[in-house]
Amino acid sequence: GTVLRMLRGQGGSDLDVPTPVGLRAAIANGTWDRGAALGRAKGRMRADALSALIETHQSLVDPMATNLKGAIASARWSAHVTLGTVRFAPPSTAQIDDELRRMDTEGTLRGPLTAALSSRLEHQEHTR
Repeated sequence: GTVLRMLRGQGGSDLDVPTPVGLRAAIANGTWDRGAALGRAKGRMRADALSALIETHQSLVDPMATNLKGAIASARWSAHVTLGTVRFAPPSTAQIDDELRRMDTEGTLRGPLTAALSSRLEHQEHTR
């Protein structure tokens, strides 16, 4: 019975306070929000790179052909193809922390900001 209570997050027989497990623990210790911020930071880096590539590819279109929808669509398609070959460095700790602060401002954090800022993911850099 004690083991089952502990597995359900109800603590041991000597504990009155339930110990968070699973998703509740990840939210409480900040790893859930930090993982979400990591994904958002990667998405932001990708979107910024795509924007720059589209601008570059559209600037190469002949000025006389800019009124042709096909020329602009072709430039955008080329930018998307080029994006597939781009290698991105993982987001830095500062970028992830900035994303966490944005999430806090938007109200999309699931747990406390302080826990998410102090949390570290396994594969994340450990320098500030």
